[in-house]
Amino acid sequence: MNVQKSMINSILSMEQALEDVDDFSQEATHVFAPGAYARTLLLPKGSLVVGKMHRHAHINIISYGAVCVATYEGVERKSGHSVFTSPPDVKRCVYAEEDTCWTTIHLTEETDLGKIEAEVIIEDGSDEFLSKIQTLISGGKS
Repeated sequence: MNVQKSMINSILSMEQALEDVDDFSQEATHVFAPGAYARTLLLPKGSLVVGKMHRHAHINIISYGAVCVATYEGVERKSGHSVFTSPPDVKRCVYAEEDTCWTTIHLTEETDLGKIEAEVIIEDGSDEFLSKIQTLISGGKS
């Protein structure tokens, strides 16, 4: 099994395992500017979360803290202050090594959170999600 397929399976398995554990339910802080939306989460040390798959590239800012981030490409450590771009169609598993402040910025004219989520997130288990995962597992071949 190639590394990418193994990481995809590991992240999806972790997400499924975490569904039964309700130890992280952090409220997000939402900020809007013309054409942009920012969502900030405070991740307590020791928390483990699996993020959603996004349709578009977006900016991430870690203001403080340190995390290990597992994606399809492998695992890397990020710490504050860092700014980076996430590509589309990626789910990530994040372990907070320290209390961490993570902000995600999406380009959108929307201010309704439900509409923003529908616009930027590929819903787990949807046909679109399953198609993206299958494409990733097959090495980019549809």
